[in-house]
Amino acid sequence: MFLRSSSAILGAGRRRGASARVFFSSSTPPTMFQHDDEKGSGGFPGVFPAAKKSLLQDIVDRLNHSMEHHPQTTMAFVISADMASIFGTYGLLQLSGVVISPEFALAFAASRPLRRLRMPFDLAMAAMLAKIFPPLSRVRVSSMFPTVPGDQSSLLHKGMSTMTDIMDKYGACYMIGSRLAGLTVVNSLYFALIQGVDILPYLEQFGFGELGSAMGTWAASVVMASVFYPVTLSVTGYVVPTIARSVARAKASAMKKK
Repeated sequence: MFLRSSSAILGAGRRRGASARVFFSSSTPPTMFQHDDEKGSGGFPGVFPAAKKSLLQDIVDRLNHSMEHHPQTTMAFVISADMASIFGTYGLLQLSGVVISPEFALAFAASRPLRRLRMPFDLAMAAMLAKIFPPLSRVRVSSMFPTVPGDQSSLLHKGMSTMTDIMDKYGACYMIGSRLAGLTVVNSLYFALIQGVDILPYLEQFGFGELGSAMGTWAASVVMASVFYPVTLSVTGYVVPTIARSVARAKASAMKKK
């Protein structure tokens, strides 16, 4: 009788132990891992704290965390960093005295109407990046954008749903791939133009020679800033939580003073 009851107890213990999933390979309690991880990363809990992740996977996890918990701050930081890289590149080109031909400005302007037509090219670039860097496709960009209310059959809702599906499928690969596609299109148009008609004499006839040079420098700065876009995305997940905490502390201090 005693052996039967002992066997029943052991069997129940085995069944309970089999149903529990173990995510940590060490005998240290999971709470200690979580505490140490949050302490060392500024509040970022991570996905699997006990697992050794690659740098790219850590960047993706932190970027997803920032987009989900600080969407407005993340969007503001990405836009601000992008604009800062454009103006910074423009200033460096001006100080260095590098002269950009107005043909490049014309190629840049001609590429703007082609943004919608080059969508298949953007998707092809995104698919290529997703194969080379699979973790980038797991960035959930759509978590920053609210859902669009209204009729689901409307053109706005269908358009937003399509873009959301694309962003969820390719993640950061689409964001970076579209920049690379734009860079390729502008340079292709530029090399096509320099093989044809030189528009500089026509600009000088109307007194737009200097304007054409300035436009070329600005176009070059916008195109060159696309190269720094992956760097901007890489540091976003590390910088945004710190900015969000600083803003929260500033708001709390302002409320206390009132």
